[in-house]
Amino acid sequence: MNKESSWACPEERQSQTDAVTKLAENKNMIASFSRALLQDLQVEQSEQEFNHNLKTVVEKIYQASIT
Repeated sequence: MNKESSWACPEERQSQTDAVTKLAENKNMIASFSRALLQDLQVEQSEQEFNHNLKTVVEKIYQASIT
């Protein structure tokens, strides 16, 4: 079965939450999440905070992509 996919890049001003929500709502969507991925990462964070925030956003994007 051949399914058509669409490509989306979240808008520059779109929040991470909005981008993940839109991905979850749209089946067969391929999206770019570079901005959403980096949104909560800061150079001032400790390594533990950085790793936690990165893991959290990757999990959100992954869960949205499999729904």
